[in-house]
Amino acid sequence: MKEDQRSIWNECDDTRHTSLCIPTRRKNIYSIKKMDSLQNRGNTQQMNHAILQKNINISKYHSDIDDDWTESSDNTNYRLYDPKIQKIMIFNKFQSASYQPADFLQLISSDVSKNLISTKNYEVIMALAKKFPGKLTSFFGFESRLTTDNSTSDFLFAISSNGGEKEQLMEFFQNKENSFLNKNIWTQIYNFTVEWLNPQSIVSRNVLGIWLEFDTSENNFSNMIPSVYMHTTNINSKSEFRWLTTKALPLLLGNNLNEKITKKLMECFCKLPKNSAVFQVGAMLSRGVDGVRIVIKRIDVDEILPYLQSIGWNDDSNKLGDLLEELKKYVNRFVLHLHVTENVHLKIGLECSFYQDEPDQEKKWNNLFKFLQSKGLCIAEKYDALMDFPGVMLKDSESVFNFDEYSPISVLQKNPSQSALYRFISHVKINYTPNQPVDAKAYCGVRLLGSDST
Repeated sequence: MKEDQRSIWNECDDTRHTSLCIPTRRKNIYSIKKMDSLQNRGNTQQMNHAILQKNINISKYHSDIDDDWTESSDNTNYRLYDPKIQKIMIFNKFQSASYQPADFLQLISSDVSKNLISTKNYEVIMALAKKFPGKLTSFFGFESRLTTDNSTSDFLFAISSNGGEKEQLMEFFQNKENSFLNKNIWTQIYNFTVEWLNPQSIVSRNVLGIWLEFDTSENNFSNMIPSVYMHTTNINSKSEFRWLTTKALPLLLGNNLNEKITKKLMECFCKLPKNSAVFQVGAMLSRGVDGVRIVIKRIDVDEILPYLQSIGWNDDSNKLGDLLEELKKYVNRFVLHLHVTENVHLKIGLECSFYQDEPDQEKKWNNLFKFLQSKGLCIAEKYDALMDFPGVMLKDSESVFNFDEYSPISVLQKNPSQSALYRFISHVKINYTPNQPVDAKAYCGVRLLGSDST
C-alpha cells in the first residue's frame, strides 16, 4: 500500500506513515551558513542552521494518529534522511515555539523568489502575520497562480487542536488592540472558537484543527476576512455528521444551514467511493458566497468522474475525462474539492501530487510542471521560483550543525536537540469548469518540526 503524502491540505492515514520529499535543483552540495540575528519581541536569538541542498525525505511514523500536525503525542517522530550517506535525524513534533508567524516569515524571506511573492505582497503578508500571537501555528503556506506573472499570493496557516494552539487563537480574540474583530464575520469565527475550546463539545471532539486562508491582494488588514477550513475527523457514508450541519457550520456561517444545502451535503457524503472520505470542510467567508467547500481524500482518479456524475455534476463538454487521463501520467495522488450549495458547483478543484514512497521526486515535479507549461498552465518564471523554493533550515541550540551528529538509520532518538524549518511544494491544484479555460495554482508549505529550547 502506498504512503499518503503529507501536504498542506492533506491528512495522513492512521495505518501508514507519511513521507514528504523536498526536491532541489542544487545537486550534491551541502553548505553550512549562519543566520543573522532574529529579533523576537526584543530578544536577539542567534540561529545556526544548515541548508541541505539535495533530495531529502522527511517521514512520519505513528500507530494510531489521524493527522500529524494535530497530534502532540510523544510517540510521533519525524525523520530527516539522506540516502547518500544513509543517515537519519529524528525530530519530535514541534510543540513549544514562542515564535510568532511573522518570525517564521522573516526566517525564510531570502529563500522566497520575488517571482513567487513580490516584495510588496510579502510586506502585506508580514503585516498580517504580526497581528497573530506566538505559539499559534508552526505550519503555514502560500497559494500562487501559475498562469500569470502576478506574484501576489494568498497566505494560510494551520491551528491545531493540540499543543495549546487553539488557546492562542482565543488570546488573539481577547487582544483589545484588534478592534477589527468587532466585524460580524470575525464574531462568527470567535463563536466557533469558543465552542471548539469546550472539551465537552461535539465540535471539539470532531475538529482536529483549522486553516485560516487570507486573500492578501487587499492591502488593508482591517478588510481582510479569512476563509476557514475545518480539519475534521473522517466523514464518509458511515459517519455521523449532524454535528457538522447543525452545530459547527452554523457557528461559522452565522446562520442555520439551508435545508437544501444540508440535503445535498448528505448526498455527497453518502455516495463517496468506498475508501474515500471528506477531511476538510470550508466556510468561504472571505468570498461572501453561499454554500460549503468539501475536500475529499483517497479518491482514485478513475473514481472521480463516476462520483461526480452520481451527485448530479454534469460536464456537457466531456473534457474532464481527457484531462484526468493526461494528469494521471504525471501524478498518482488526487484530492477532490467541491463547492456544495443546493447543487454541486460546476467548478471543481483537483489537487495533484505524488505518493512519497517513490523515487525521483524532483524529476516527477519537474515533469509535471513541464506538462503544465506545454498546456499553457504554468509560466517559466513560476516554474523556476517553485523549483528553487524547497529546502531545510536546521537549528541546533547547543552547537553548529555537523553531519557527525546524525544517528545511524537503525537508531531512533527520542529527544533530539534540533528543530528544523522545512520548505516544500505541497501540491498543484487544477481548477476545472466545463467550457471554461483550465486554471492551475501551486501550494507551497513551510513547517516547523523538532524541539525548542528558547
